[in-house]
Amino acid sequence: MHINNARFNRIARVSIALLALLTIPVRGFAGSKQSSQGIIHFRTEADVTGDRIADTVVLVGYESELGGPFCSSHEVVVTDGATKEETLLALGDRGAGYPGSLLLGDINGDGASEIIVSIPTGGSGGITNFFIASAADGNVRLMVDPEKIAHGPELATSSLDHYTIEVMDEVRNSRTLLGLSKPDQPGESDPYDEYYSESGALLRPIDIWVDPVSGAELAPADEKGGPQQFITYQKIWAIYHANSVGIVRTAWKYLDGELAIASVDVIPYLDPDAYATYLKSIDSSDPARAVKQAISDYKARFHNAPPAFREHAFAAFRQFHLGIARREGESLERIAGIRDARSSDEILAAYARLPQIAKDRKASHTFRDAGLTTVYAGEGMWTVEPRTGFYSKQFGAMLPTSVLTFLELDEVERNKPWLADGALVVSIKELGRRTAEWEAYVENNPNSLFLGEAKLRFNQALGGLLLGTNNTPHYDSATGLVRDEALRALSSHAEAYPNTRSGKAAGEIVQILKKTPDAQDDAVRRKIKRVVEDAMYADERA
Repeated sequence: MHINNARFNRIARVSIALLALLTIPVRGFAGSKQSSQGIIHFRTEADVTGDRIADTVVLVGYESELGGPFCSSHEVVVTDGATKEETLLALGDRGAGYPGSLLLGDINGDGASEIIVSIPTGGSGGITNFFIASAADGNVRLMVDPEKIAHGPELATSSLDHYTIEVMDEVRNSRTLLGLSKPDQPGESDPYDEYYSESGALLRPIDIWVDPVSGAELAPADEKGGPQQFITYQKIWAIYHANSVGIVRTAWKYLDGELAIASVDVIPYLDPDAYATYLKSIDSSDPARAVKQAISDYKARFHNAPPAFREHAFAAFRQFHLGIARREGESLERIAGIRDARSSDEILAAYARLPQIAKDRKASHTFRDAGLTTVYAGEGMWTVEPRTGFYSKQFGAMLPTSVLTFLELDEVERNKPWLADGALVVSIKELGRRTAEWEAYVENNPNSLFLGEAKLRFNQALGGLLLGTNNTPHYDSATGLVRDEALRALSSHAEAYPNTRSGKAAGEIVQILKKTPDAQDDAVRRKIKRVVEDAMYADERA
């Protein structure tokens, strides 16, 4: 079998809840009965055979006869890193679905990573089929029946008086009560009207359902490391599917040679939007106290919630935190007296006070506890930004890898900006590295909640890399000729990142400027502008 994966030279690591929508046509696999063309949906690398050599794992889908993104089946292909031999695992009927993704982790403790495949079915509620396979010794096989994972634990449900339902796990001898929420808005239809009397007495049983698994993730079994647990999530709903009332969180652990249920938790349905509304009610006049309160509530609500819930709720917290930072930034100007200054002498004196005020605030207990710091923003101004490492320290274990990667990149931009006073304050090589990292994030995380911000960061860095800045242009302002160091930097970027948008654009601009080194020539400027726009807006123009 031969796979044309030249465009897939990067290693992708994303949350299992996300779909990798990038697709590349491949030729049919040897020995495969598929007649349609295979599409690579995901590619990653890790040691899955147990020989401590990285292997390549590819998820391939086969389009249905009706066309569109839905695939009639999927297959996992493992290429042994040592022998280059390929082994195929067909996922069968349950492998039909939309473009899936892969996650790798050591579940059985043998030192090799197991392969976890997620295939969204497209059904209501985000139902997703999961497959766990081992490729130890080069033999790819399923470790557990996918139906066993899909159905989860055997639970019994019943409705009780006073807007309450009971969820019973007889195997583990546990019982959980969940409250049913009545409408918040006056005049809104109450789905429980015909089931309860005005006093709360149950008039007739409520239809209660537990969905198949819709989300999953890997989690450490303990703080000491070792084998990981596989965590699945199922939605509990009553009367109609959109009326969610609870979540079943099941931890699967490798025990006595098989993957078995280690624990089951039934928790109330937690709405990230409700958390976002709650944040608006917090008094933020004391930043440290407000941030502590918001984080405490987040952890209490979402510590056992599905990954997507935790991600959406964190996005709400981050906006809350950035809002506090903006207000504290504005207060620096007020404390320095900039806004009240009337004469030029007063303005100059206020700006002279600002650096010391920013320094004192940065060192204060209030700012440290609130996860804030001060950063010079150019033109004599200072901003307040999230402190480096604060988010990962407070939320790290609860956030998907894709979110942590975004935060790591974003913290660099906020705390060590590459542009100040219209001038480049890092080397062109460093700016090129940041550009490539943002580009990789955008390509590898098409479903990230922070994709819009990542694209903006990429475009800003790309513009600075390819065009220079107002006070650090790539050309001599007197002669219009491109500077040698700028040309060398662009050439180096093209060589370092040859298969990326930024690398290709840098290479094209180098060729343009080598032919006509006058960067102020109208024809040259038009050509460079076209190259830059093509690189920035490739998705929109595809």
